[in-house]
Amino acid sequence: MEGEKIQQAKESLLLLLKSLPTDCRFQIIGFGSTFSALFDEPRDYTVESMQTALEYQKNLDADMGGTEVLEALESIYAKEITGRGWYRKIILLTDGAVSNEKQVILSSFLYSQSTVFIAYHL
Repeated sequence: MEGEKIQQAKESLLLLLKSLPTDCRFQIIGFGSTFSALFDEPRDYTVESMQTALEYQKNLDADMGGTEVLEALESIYAKEITGRGWYRKIILLTDGAVSNEKQVILSSFLYSQSTVFIAYHL
């Protein structure tokens, strides 16, 4: 993802961040050939956590290699849902060049009882 695509991803992430409800927990995970989470664990929405996320969004770049999203998703699924009555919502922003698409789709079905999975092709 580069050029216009990374700009679209940055704009989409900004819109998503500004649309978060204030009573939520959130996490941002960048992915490519590897993946990296912004926080150690999902964070409660606070002024501080939002400022950190907005700074991340501002500096976001396509510098992680390919589009290997499965390991990033598996790291999310491995985390326990801690809030009573809560569920996981994953919003995936991608240029569509996912290398193992079938496995990614299968993983979303396997966790569909506890996770809402939304993918946006930019």
